[in-house]
Amino acid sequence: MPFVTKSKLGAFLTILVCSSALTAQQNYLPRPYILVGPTLESAGYAPLGSTGTTGVRIDGQHFLLDTNVWYDTARKTDDNDQPNPKGHTRGAVVGIYFRMTSRWAFGTGARWSQLSTTNYKKNGWRPTIGGSKDLFVKDCIKEDCAGATSMRGSASTT
Repeated sequence: MPFVTKSKLGAFLTILVCSSALTAQQNYLPRPYILVGPTLESAGYAPLGSTGTTGVRIDGQHFLLDTNVWYDTARKTDDNDQPNPKGHTRGAVVGIYFRMTSRWAFGTGARWSQLSTTNYKKNGWRPTIGGSKDLFVKDCIKEDCAGATSMRGSASTT
């Protein structure tokens, strides 16, 4: 089966900016999260959709683990198999990242996604690579601030 992509080039840069991350840096406790919001689409999809993601993150001192599932309501509008009045995309992602002392993290993972339309379904697996940067972080080791939060900007291929 061909890969499901939202770009004719085969890779679409997804940027999650301002996602909250708990930063107890030596705590390997899994932390759940939920992200919802509108999406701007391209490459043959309806121009506007909505997405929901739920996952679990482990923020260690040197490693980050992120697993999530997502659902996007944008349907295909330009796929030579019209009409497609209904459709959605869903998927699952797992990634592991190495965190450097500069608060940058880089890593790799795997992604599965499925495109469903009125007329057909297709799915695929593919590798991912990405990175992130923790911003506005308190030094929780020195300040004993177990509940401190920060902002993390991240980007990965899909």
